[in-house]
Amino acid sequence: MSDGFLSGDGDDERCGEVVFAGYASWSMVGKSEKTGNFDGVEDQILWGFHRLKPLIGVKIKTVVSGADSCTCMAISDTGLVYSWGRNDYGQLGLGHTTNVYNPTQVEIPDAETIVGGACGPHHTLIYSAKGTLFSAGAGKCGQLGIGRKIESQLSCARFLLFFDRPVASGVQMNK
Repeated sequence: MSDGFLSGDGDDERCGEVVFAGYASWSMVGKSEKTGNFDGVEDQILWGFHRLKPLIGVKIKTVVSGADSCTCMAISDTGLVYSWGRNDYGQLGLGHTTNVYNPTQVEIPDAETIVGGACGPHHTLIYSAKGTLFSAGAGKCGQLGIGRKIESQLSCARFLLFFDRPVASGVQMNK
């Protein structure tokens, strides 16, 4: 694929296993001091690559994150989504605002097959093979696309846009 993005096109040899390294104290990433969202995990740094136990044996087709995001999402070859990371606005789509340190499967309405997505600093987008777009997290500037201002959407909100290409997410906008 020439655009540099992976999609759910059934190309099995492009699947793999996720390994992870780096700073993983989700409430402290990018912060110089503890805030009200501090979760007690101060210095969790993975100096070498680690296999992620919940994803061992899962064929991962796509990994989604962002330059300003402390959220990670992995999409399996069967279209399941696993998320982990900072979750102060519910951007992991798991129904709560607790930081998550291990990949956890996201419940997708109508069990649609997810093929891609994007992560902003406080919200996430994922889209299905049918072209349905789902969003979760902060929506103070309308970035969730649900038609209204909302402080936070804790689980994946669904709206139909019939996407057929990758999406991008910024601080308070999407593309």
